[in-house]
Parts: sequence; C-alpha cells; structure tokens
Amino acid sequence: MDFVFIQNALQVNLESVLSLPNGVMLKVFKALESTRLRVFFGCSTAIYEKDLQEFFANAKVERDAVVSTVGGKRMFISEKIFTVVFRLPTEGLVVISESPERMVTHMQIEFSDSGVPVERSCKKKAMKIEYRLLNDIIAKALTAKVGSFDVVTQERFDMMVAIMDGVELNWRNILFGILKVKVNTSTKQASGFTVQISLLIEGVQEIQLGKSKALPSLKIFNGSKGSSSSGQSLEGAHFKGEAVVVVPIAKFKRTTVGREAPAVKAFSIVSAMVEPVLIQMVRPSSSRERKTTAAMRS
Repeated sequence: MDFVFIQNALQVNLESVLSLPNGVMLKVFKALESTRLRVFFGCSTAIYEKDLQEFFANAKVERDAVVSTVGGKRMFISEKIFTVVFRLPTEGLVVISESPERMVTHMQIEFSDSGVPVERSCKKKAMKIEYRLLNDIIAKALTAKVGSFDVVTQERFDMMVAIMDGVELNWRNILFGILKVKVNTSTKQASGFTVQISLLIEGVQEIQLGKSKALPSLKIFNGSKGSSSSGQSLEGAHFKGEAVVVVPIAKFKRTTVGREAPAVKAFSIVSAMVEPVLIQMVRPSSSRERKTTAAMRS
C-alpha cells in the first residue's frame, strides 16, 4: 500500500525550479507559478501511510464535503477548509474545455515537436519535451492519475492549454471536485493528493498519528545551483526522447521547503526537509539533424 501512496505523489518546489537556467523549462514553471498553486504543489513531504490507508478506506462524500474516520476521530473536509488550507484561487473557469478555440489551435502548434498541430488527445512523444513533463505534472500532482502517461488525454490537454495561456481557473472547485471523485463510494478510484491529505490529517486534533515517511526526493521537482567552491557537479535528470534517465548526483545539505501556515487554527503547515535535484533538459536531435550527421560521417 505504501508504494501506491508514493507512486501517486508528486510535488513541485516552484521556488526552487524557477532558478533553473533552461529557458524552455522556465516558461513552463512560470506558467505553473501563475496558477497560484504554490502551497498546493509543495506544502509538505510527509506521508502517513497507515493513516492514509484508513482515511481512504473510510472516506465518502456527505453533503458536498469529504468525511472519514482516522484513529477513531472523525474528519470533515469541506470545500472551504480545503480552499483556505491550500490557498486555492476561487475565481475563473470551472469547465476547462471552455477555453477559446483560437487559443486551443495556437497551442496545438506550440505543443507539437514536429510543427504539425497535435490533436487534443495525442501521443506524448508528439509533443516537445517541456510539455511532456507538464503533462506528467498535471497527471500526478493535479488530476491525481496513475498508470502510463504515453497518451495525453483531452482533459490534460485542455488543462495544459489553460495553464500555458494564463487562463484563470477556479482551482477550488476543480481540485476539490477531483478529491470528491477519489473518495466517492460508488466511483472509488486510486488514492491521490496523498501529501495534501497527510497535511490535513495532521491538523485533526487528538489523532494519534502513525509513523510518517518522507517523500523520496525524486518525487519532488527541485532546482538548485551548484556551488563553485564545492566543486560538486549536478547533472540531475536528463530527458532523452520519452525516457527519463536519472543520473547519480552528489548530495547537498537538506533545505527547508515548508510554507507559512494558513490562518486556520485546526491545521498547520509543517516544514519538511528534502534534497534538491537539478533537472537538466536535453532535447533529442531531430531526424533531419541525425541524417545530416550520418551523411557527414559517411
């Protein structure tokens, strides 16, 4: 069960990744920053496996709120509590597919790796590398999906369009709606938002929490600048084609990525310690470049 919780978890340390030198990736992360989901993306790194298992086993939707029982204590998560704790935007589009068609048409070209407009449901390999990564962030961190992401669904495509074009979205309604679907007794899906729910469980008074597990550093998108005095070299994660190859890196001192606590007495944001990992994007050569290189060698 613990593997499922870790597999489904993903956080983006926006404060850190915005220091990355890569231009194409900065564009994506700045677009993510404009969503005002900084707290939701990187609120904590502690996962309470036993308590999460109990939460999802008992969770259901009652009167438009999520209720559950953990450690013999009743949990009540209303849309208002969820919004205040994670400081979610409350204005904007709720139906993401309502983005203007001209915007969608423009992004179909922008997302394409070949220059040929991609469909709203397409193979991920048809997209530029930075948008393949955006697809995975949306799938893991926002829509809380599991499984293979070789295909970009229309739902994620429309969300990518809205994010990259700066469309204001009502994240309160969207994200709380996803949570309700996750715990609905008739449509129960794979557990999601495990880090966020762990934070909510921490805020329930008098719950005797089980042992927490730190989210692996590879499940957190970080960016850090190597110290010239240390002589350490960070290569991070190289993106080659569809695969992600993790290159071993030197360890740095742990840093705090916690956020300031929201103004709700029943909940608290706990600072967490993670190891920074630099992401370096390596764009694969085009077929034309490969043919030219081959001809020069022959």
